[in-house]
Amino acid sequence: MASANVKELARVAAALLVEVKKQEQANRATVAEIKQQAEALGAATSKLAASHSGSNFGYHGALYYRDFEVPSIRSMFNVEWGGIHGLPAGWAKREPDEVKARIEAETGLAFRNVEEAVKAPLESAKRLLREILIQLAPLHQLPDGNREKQLLEGLEQFDWKDSAHNEYCAHALKSFPNMTRDSGAVSQGMMLPSHTYYEAVSTQIRRSCEAIERFWDSTDRLLRQLQLASTSRLVVHDDEKGKPGNLVARYERLKAGALLLAALVLSIVLAVAAEYLLTKWRWQWLLSHPNSYSIQWLTFAVLLLFLVGLFVRKFRNYCWGFGLIPLLVGVLQLLGGPAHTP
Repeated sequence: MASANVKELARVAAALLVEVKKQEQANRATVAEIKQQAEALGAATSKLAASHSGSNFGYHGALYYRDFEVPSIRSMFNVEWGGIHGLPAGWAKREPDEVKARIEAETGLAFRNVEEAVKAPLESAKRLLREILIQLAPLHQLPDGNREKQLLEGLEQFDWKDSAHNEYCAHALKSFPNMTRDSGAVSQGMMLPSHTYYEAVSTQIRRSCEAIERFWDSTDRLLRQLQLASTSRLVVHDDEKGKPGNLVARYERLKAGALLLAALVLSIVLAVAAEYLLTKWRWQWLLSHPNSYSIQWLTFAVLLLFLVGLFVRKFRNYCWGFGLIPLLVGVLQLLGGPAHTP
């Protein structure tokens, strides 16, 4: 669009901020409680992991020590030999439901209930984000570099951590030993231990809660900045001639112009000072050089281009690149040509 109505954007932002705050007030305590429950489940699962064989080769992955107890050094499972000579005393296969039941008994929580509890606030936050993106779509037509536009683009790429479970499992599988002499276990392939699966479940719940809280914080920041923009007029609006205007852009143009002028004035001052010193100190070599005038003017051109590039960053590559031309010509002028023969 050619312009964005500042007051309208501020009104939309205010209405959306009310919705965000309403959702946050209704769900923050619930989300915090769910996150605490997920952390409790994760802690219990990590504790239970100490009773695991430490291997994920086939049936090794289902072995736990006694009644999910931590084995002594002598009783630790030997991944290298596995069950070649029979299972060591105290080690037995446990079904996933047994592992799950022990974790839930330790915490007094049910994975199913906690997983279900996080779905409602998560879906509510996702719906609100979709509505925010629709309502604030006009911000995409603001100039590149506009902070509010950048924040909106960040929300469009918002990571809800929906893949946290799979990422955790993939990382965990890489952490297990990769060698054993137990060919029977190897032939069964790699297994994801039950406790690792439930660690991933608790991690997914916790990450989802953190994503919801991060969503509230991110949207609050964007919407508040839009409200402030209506006062500071940092959002694009129509200027007197009907052309898009922006105070930040105008400031940058004015700044660039002032720096250009400063570079020009400084280069002139330096050139005049250099000319004065040449005359005062009678630098005969340059004054009597057949290409004296061209060398001085080329030096002035190099100085001007250097200062402009130094003062104005966006012109730097161009000025310093083109500055090589008068510099090269000046060097050729210094070298002169073949000596004149009488």
